[in-house]
Amino acid sequence: PEAELSEGIVDIFEAKGLKIFGPNKSAARLESSKAFAKDFMKKYGVKTADYKIFQGPQLAKEYLEEEASFPIVVKASGLAAGKGVLICFTKEQAIKAVEEIMEEKSFGDAGQEVVIEEYLQGFEASILSVFNGNEIFPFISAMDHKKIGEGETGLNTGGMGVLAPNPKFTQAHFDTFEQEILKPTLEGLKQEELLFSGVIFFGLMITEKGIYLLEYNLRMGDPETQATLPLLESDLLEVFQDAHQGKSLDLKWKDAKSCCVVMASGGYPLNYDKGFEIR
Repeated sequence: PEAELSEGIVDIFEAKGLKIFGPNKSAARLESSKAFAKDFMKKYGVKTADYKIFQGPQLAKEYLEEEASFPIVVKASGLAAGKGVLICFTKEQAIKAVEEIMEEKSFGDAGQEVVIEEYLQGFEASILSVFNGNEIFPFISAMDHKKIGEGETGLNTGGMGVLAPNPKFTQAHFDTFEQEILKPTLEGLKQEELLFSGVIFFGLMITEKGIYLLEYNLRMGDPETQATLPLLESDLLEVFQDAHQGKSLDLKWKDAKSCCVVMASGGYPLNYDKGFEIR
């Protein structure tokens, strides 16, 4: 629902006195604009990769030609269904990525602005959480497999499979996440008055130098949700209702493991057929 959230569906519901669980249009920018999110992280001390933001291809390509070191990551700033992130190992690949995003508009309007950022080496972890407007209550961790090919090869997707809890993510990692990612995020939300009841998804990279935040999503992650929710013992409706009322949450989890595997149409995540019967 990220497109609807970014267009202000929550604001419309609330203006009509209707209950809705999710971020208002202003808060949804943390997902709908990677540039906005990166500046938010920097302002409030949330550990994230070094980055540059460009509104046009020429300056972006000049930066890649003259200053950048490789590998590097080129991201469409807007919403691209989890597919607007290109890891580039050479200058030529990075320049081609900028051209695809900004000139050829491979991701449509999402590519009007790009974020070019430091490449981080490590393993990823995903943490969903519920925000009640005052506190953030994290879920258990998950491990998303984003690459289309076997052995984590090929293009990034919205996720091809996921494990929960993340087998590599320790309690020490979780404690660091709370101190260095979650707490400054909460402080930033309060300072910027980005207050709502809804979900905050933290996309993390765990490296030898620490835990970095890759991105926020302001809704349930797919396919992380499919693996995480079966492990939740607490009643989901009650969780959402309590959060909407600003109440504290006591989330309870099963001592078990869960996985989800995604079946995608041939050609995904590029050009692929859809709308036919699944057999």
